Amino acid sequence: MIQDIGTTFDRTFAIRTAAPTDPVICCRPEGVCAVSKAPLVFPTAADFAPEELTYLFRVGEEDYYLARRDPGTAWETADRRFLRTAEPRPRAFAAVTGMHLHYWYTRSRYCGRCGAAAEPSRTERAMVCPKCGNTVYPVIAPAVIIGVVQRGRILVSHYSGRPYGGLALLAGFCEIGETPEDTVRREVMEEVGLRVTRTRYAGSQPWGFDHDLLLGYYCEVEDGEIRVDRSELKDAYWLRRDELGELGDSSSLTLTMMARFRDGYEPFPPEADLHFRHARAEELPRIMEIYARAREFMAAHGNPRQWGQSHWPPEALIARDIERGRSYVCEADGQLQGVFYYDFSAEAEPGYRNIEEGAWACGRPYGVVHRAASAGLRPGVGAAMLRWALRQAGYLRIDTHPDNTVMQGLLKKLGFTRRGVIHVEEDNDPRFAYDMILEEGGDDRPLAR
Repeated sequence: MIQDIGTTFDRTFAIRTAAPTDPVICCRPEGVCAVSKAPLVFPTAADFAPEELTYLFRVGEEDYYLARRDPGTAWETADRRFLRTAEPRPRAFAAVTGMHLHYWYTRSRYCGRCGAAAEPSRTERAMVCPKCGNTVYPVIAPAVIIGVVQRGRILVSHYSGRPYGGLALLAGFCEIGETPEDTVRREVMEEVGLRVTRTRYAGSQPWGFDHDLLLGYYCEVEDGEIRVDRSELKDAYWLRRDELGELGDSSSLTLTMMARFRDGYEPFPPEADLHFRHARAEELPRIMEIYARAREFMAAHGNPRQWGQSHWPPEALIARDIERGRSYVCEADGQLQGVFYYDFSAEAEPGYRNIEEGAWACGRPYGVVHRAASAGLRPGVGAAMLRWALRQAGYLRIDTHPDNTVMQGLLKKLGFTRRGVIHVEEDNDPRFAYDMILEEGGDDRPLAR
């Protein structure tokens, strides 16, 4: 984004005298003055009288000053669109931030209380009225950028009556008394007539072009018909991730949020509201129903042998798992969503001692998952259970039947590595063995080996 400049930004207030070579932000209605645009080079203090300059901030090793007037020199103009992608990036950011302060300085020359001429404060970034003492600080308008998502789609729009004609997300300014989350709910209802069910913060961005502080949110909505407010939007419609295509520069929070979603980011993963805990004895009948449903699912997807022939797992085994504290469930919406066996030790599964056609990634203590089954009430439960176990253990081993292509696909998607073949007590069929190690930092990305 435009603020990602790879160097320091020191906005500490100070009163300084410019050196002749210090860069100067000289604003015009359509942008800023530039001695050259490729690379971006600004006029210097040598082009202005000292009393015409105000110290702004320091970006990297350069002190920036603001010119109080445009001397009319035949410099180029770097306009808003150009500055979004101009190089070097630290100078482009300095230009945009300088434009923001120029807007405020020029509109704060007179006291809004008594009308007297205001003066710059000598102790802070403020304009002070010498007559009545009214103090005015730089204006920053908070606004939200809203990525409305639903079932792998994101809601995009085109603005009505604005120069920008590209894809946009919903957006709006925060009103008095609102939290940003309130603004998200209100704007989505006003602009497209959909009711927000939950929100997730996505990031922020200073947007000096329009004097804004942008706060990004993804949100989910209830099913419903899109009702476009034509005074705000030309249109609004859903796009799948693969339909977003190329989005242009990444200077804005809007395009960054769209690109992140396009590239696979899931703001509301299925496990976000799942609660994991030990299974309880009184839940055994429901757990056995979940396993029965899992056997039917396996048979319908080309895997009738893994659990079907032996009617696996037997109720006595699950009762023992519960008694030993090894059976876990995940629940949401007041219902059990899945069940699985989990243990962690130096030899959590004795059957893993002997592995054929390969070797485990390492010999350290590990977690193991067996007998994982989803209730089928919502997508993503299997992945959520494996991710939970991986977070607990740091190193997780698991096996699956050669006919269980569904589980094999899930393990590959999550980043597990197939290590070889092991054998289990249920039957004589071999099992494919997988493992995965978490990187330092605790996320779910596999450690390269």
